[in-house]
Amino acid sequence: YLFHYTTYNKLLINKNHIFTVLSELEKSKSPFDLVLYSILNKSKDQYPVQFKKNPGIYFLFEAPTNLTASEIEEQLQNDDKLNEYLMAKSNSDFFNYITSSFRNLNKPSQTALLNASLSLFNKQYNSDVIKFLVSEKDQKILPYKVPIQIENGGGIAYSVPEDLVDKSDEEIYQIRYEKWRPILQDAQYDISQQLKFFVTFHITGLKYLNGCYGEIPSIVKSCSVNDYVSPEYILLEYISELNQWYLFSEWEDVVWEYIKKLPLESLITFLKYQDVVRKSENKDPKDYILMEASHDFDNGGLRDNIIIIEKIEDRLKTLENNNYILKKDTD
Repeated sequence: YLFHYTTYNKLLINKNHIFTVLSELEKSKSPFDLVLYSILNKSKDQYPVQFKKNPGIYFLFEAPTNLTASEIEEQLQNDDKLNEYLMAKSNSDFFNYITSSFRNLNKPSQTALLNASLSLFNKQYNSDVIKFLVSEKDQKILPYKVPIQIENGGGIAYSVPEDLVDKSDEEIYQIRYEKWRPILQDAQYDISQQLKFFVTFHITGLKYLNGCYGEIPSIVKSCSVNDYVSPEYILLEYISELNQWYLFSEWEDVVWEYIKKLPLESLITFLKYQDVVRKSENKDPKDYILMEASHDFDNGGLRDNIIIIEKIEDRLKTLENNNYILKKDTD
């Protein structure tokens, strides 16, 4: 900003076209421009992240980077501060530090980070940092690939881990489920939160969990919605086990009774999974499109949603009375 004011402003104005400005610097005959290009073009997986990977944090007053690595490590011992950092955005100091240095942290720090992340998710919070930490744990539990050294300086290639050789997708998902479930139980996750966790972080899908939770039918039939953090996932799993996804006309009375008792946010989530509502382009978090028909990818046509819309008309009115916007439309 002080010595290359013109270039600084070009980079600031062209934040979405950084490489265009870098290309101009590279082609310049000025030695100062070439040195500046060399500095700005560096790209290594380390903390603090280089300009090219995250230019925004280098502009004045946008996202000041005040934390050193040692300061961040000290904050790992402060529960309140740790929770704040775990909810940080993907361009933050903490996110950049964790993604580049997590594997170099000692085991107690890694464990503390994961435990705090699991606790936050159980309280209905999520972030890019939490997603990264869960992904790292999942990779450690059962690696998707393992590095192998190529002889004669040929670099590194990857192979399938022995645990995955000759395994079907269903078997692999079952292994991940069996390794993760005790961890989630230790973190005080109820059944609904376990299901939500598996789906949210793409560890396994609902259809691969069919039969894993034998108590789900009795939970749905008792309509004990208020006993669970995310009851909509229990109903989604139940419908999946019956192979009645989107088959509204086949749903039994107990399903409709369960839907009637879902909290509003849970109801919205359930309807999104059944392709009955989708988020509008409006930034208002309560602005949705109510789809009277949606694409049926099995036969290429449209699926009629009128049955479910009419069945839950009272619930839709309750949503609207609570400031939800449901604009009717066909997909």
